Amino acid sequence: YERLAKSVDEVVARIAAEFLCSDFRPVDVELSIAYDGDVAPYTLRMPSGGSVRFSGKVDRVDSAVVDGRKYIRVIDYKSSGKPFAVADVLSGLNMQMLIYLFTLIKNGTGRYGESLPAGVLYMPAKAPAVTLKRGAEVSADKKKQKACRMQGIVLENAGVVLAMDNSGEGVLVPANIDKNGDVKGNVIGLDELSKLWERVDSLLIDMGEELHGGNISALPAQGKRYKDICSKCEFWDICTRESGMPVREIDEDAKIGGDDNER
Repeated sequence: YERLAKSVDEVVARIAAEFLCSDFRPVDVELSIAYDGDVAPYTLRMPSGGSVRFSGKVDRVDSAVVDGRKYIRVIDYKSSGKPFAVADVLSGLNMQMLIYLFTLIKNGTGRYGESLPAGVLYMPAKAPAVTLKRGAEVSADKKKQKACRMQGIVLENAGVVLAMDNSGEGVLVPANIDKNGDVKGNVIGLDELSKLWERVDSLLIDMGEELHGGNISALPAQGKRYKDICSKCEFWDICTRESGMPVREIDEDAKIGGDDNER
């Protein structure tokens, strides 16, 4: 109990410290996306008829006004860090947070007004243990701070990045402002984000069509970030898939707008 209490204290203190150097503020927690929820579910029409609908619950929604424009971002708490790569999204993986963000931009105008997407971020929800060599110049607090930095992707906009982390050094988020005033890190431009939105919609429609057609073949993704996913699958006992069977190779170098991303 004492160990858990200490961990909770550290996490709460870290969140409080974040708000001291960030202009983004929580406007919703445990936001329900559903017909009877806070925001209507995301709905896409399929060419064959019918539709696919997506509902869920967002851990936290933050908002800030930057240069007269309102921006919102989606925060997800994770027991440990979670890497984010656009190449995974282009392959149909790790899309949940982006779907939430797109849903809020499209269906959340009644709740948030006209807003622009600022990004999606994963926040570690536990206090990490760090190891240091004897006589190390880096302090334990500094190393913990680095280990606790949120992961994800944010808008390639200097004002937005500074609003998320007033230091501009990338202490809180995976983006920083260099000495020339340029934005660096895991960032995405508004035009690229719009194209990624189109790609996500296309993938979701394709998935809906596959399910509607009864295609539920066991073809797991395989890549450097997805090496042993079958061992974690809840349906392993009934899947009948065996080692050595075909997999779906992830294109680690996929780019937004590339020929391989055309529907």
